Amino acid sequence: MHAIGGVSARFDERPVLGIRFVWVGALCCALAATSVRALAAPPGPPSQHALPQLSTAQPSQHALPYLSKAQTSQHALPYLSTAPPPDEIGGGPVDQARHDRIYTRFFGTHRYARDYSRAAFENTSLLLFELFLYWYEPQSSVVDWQFPDLQTKVTSTEAVRFDNNLTRTNFMLHPTAGGMHYLLTRTNGFGVAPSFVAAAGSSAIYELLLEWREIVSLNDLIVTPFGGLSSGEFMHQFGNYLNSEPEAVRTSVRGTLGSTVRDAARYSGGLPRAVHDALDKPLAPASAGVDNLGLSRAWFHEFRVRVGQQSYFDGEGRVGDLFALRSELQLFAMPGFLRPGDFERWYFEGNYGRFHLRIANGDAGHATELEFGAHLMGYYAQELRSPTDGYAHEFALASELVYVDRKELSGREHYGLVRFPHPAARFWFGLGDARLELAVRASADFASIRSIAFPKYAARFGETGAKSTLQLHGYAHHFGISAGASAELIVGDVAFGGSAEHGHYESIDVLDREQETVFRESHESERMTELEAHFRIEPQGSAVSAQFEAAEVLQDSYLDSALGNFQGASSVRRLSVELGVVF
Repeated sequence: MHAIGGVSARFDERPVLGIRFVWVGALCCALAATSVRALAAPPGPPSQHALPQLSTAQPSQHALPYLSKAQTSQHALPYLSTAPPPDEIGGGPVDQARHDRIYTRFFGTHRYARDYSRAAFENTSLLLFELFLYWYEPQSSVVDWQFPDLQTKVTSTEAVRFDNNLTRTNFMLHPTAGGMHYLLTRTNGFGVAPSFVAAAGSSAIYELLLEWREIVSLNDLIVTPFGGLSSGEFMHQFGNYLNSEPEAVRTSVRGTLGSTVRDAARYSGGLPRAVHDALDKPLAPASAGVDNLGLSRAWFHEFRVRVGQQSYFDGEGRVGDLFALRSELQLFAMPGFLRPGDFERWYFEGNYGRFHLRIANGDAGHATELEFGAHLMGYYAQELRSPTDGYAHEFALASELVYVDRKELSGREHYGLVRFPHPAARFWFGLGDARLELAVRASADFASIRSIAFPKYAARFGETGAKSTLQLHGYAHHFGISAGASAELIVGDVAFGGSAEHGHYESIDVLDREQETVFRESHESERMTELEAHFRIEPQGSAVSAQFEAAEVLQDSYLDSALGNFQGASSVRRLSVELGVVF
């Protein structure tokens, strides 16, 4: 494993003038935003538009790392209300009784009644739509047809295999379908477990019956429900949050810019919940107050969107640049989260969700990173006397979906993986004028990973007789384990942090789609490491977010066969300067 310190030393050998200019500009913008706010803020009592706090005391300017700048500021992205939003639950620290009252009203199992008939109808309709898409252009699937009829398929000993489709198909399109089945079931009032069963059952029906001329894909039976669990749960929480605008606020600010934006969000990202609420008209809970976006503070949210320049360096002296867009969203359905007060909570409703997207393009190549994460159940507790005095912790059962396609400089890293439900923990420690956040996780994974070693093998012995996935797309299916840890220290407007991820994967050498043609069997091993360190500035009272990041991505690839052993490796280092908003 390489240290981040080594990355910095290597970067100094090749200074990139352009990225320094962007970084200086980002700092200037961030500092200017702080100055403008200080000059523009009127003296005297706070404005009537100030956000109501769950605490009677004003939040410290040294905000907790998970207490977003947008939520503590009176001026960052106001919700454009003409009057203070209602808070029927009242102010003061969040004690156990107050937390329980808010949590039960917003997230109790009684809020949305289970609708079995509609859940069945919607899932069946979605399956029929998927069937229509499949048969609309049968020529696109004919290459995968192996059975003349269903009877031949169900009686064949070759009907259950790992397929050789594109990684993008297996880890983006199929989890999307699984996530939709999961989301529709959740939106009809069902919990995490029944919704997962619906996604898994729909996948099994599709594989066995609707794709009756194809094999039953083992990897689809894994990735579709487990990937759908992670993506579907995040979209469920996201949709609920987008539909949480209190009715009193909605009617009082109708027609304003804020109201229009919230309506657009509700009928796009929150469409399933909006439609079901319109049909069911559930009783709205008493308001817990609104956040800076005009939505309920029963949820904690922190959204960041940034653009920036990224410079790349590899082990062979190549350099290049990409222009990148990065989006980081997180939601936690936990009233009073990291606000003053003492309470604890066992939760079982997938309360925490995370989404990460990075898209980059330029002369160095291109990159796509997509991640969904959810904490399905767990325990959270906090004892906080002020925003930076006390501690909090969470232990959870988590699930994740990851898709990565990076062609940076001469290397190519392409893989998809699902992290099966696994333990994860987070800790927050108040340190006076600072806050320290730590997070750890460990998981068993299923992955499809492009082999760096296989091209060396193929150059010498050819591709004939190898796994069909290696011949067609250069990847193999794997089982493996991975672990990750992160830390961040926030001091005032500045955050320092870093993370490390490592995974070890061994290939599955049986049940290839074309197993009968595999006569040169090989075994692939992959070791993947990602290291990252960052420095972020987010001035209080401003929506500006500026970040500098140094990262290194490593992959070691091994191929063992009767014809010989081969090894490949890649190492790409990245410097990023980004500027955007936090809200």
